[in-house]
Amino acid sequence: MEHADEMRWISAVAATLRAERGVADLTQAEVSRRTGVARTSYRLYEEGKRQPDVVTLAKIAEAFKIPLSRLFAEAERRANDRA
Repeated sequence: MEHADEMRWISAVAATLRAERGVADLTQAEVSRRTGVARTSYRLYEEGKRQPDVVTLAKIAEAFKIPLSRLFAEAERRANDRA
């Protein structure tokens, strides 16, 4: 993956996490509690400063009560919109 593509993907994942957390009506602290991911780490995911691995994304999707495929599809859509 080229650097520009990677940056678009990271930004898209961050935006998707923020949006889906809003839909789920959860605080970052609540996502942290439900997933076992440190709140600081989760905040960095939403800021696009750190990239969650697939296992972490699966935990986050579960906390949001959505399928993991929805997170990926929405992030892909956002990344393509920015291309």
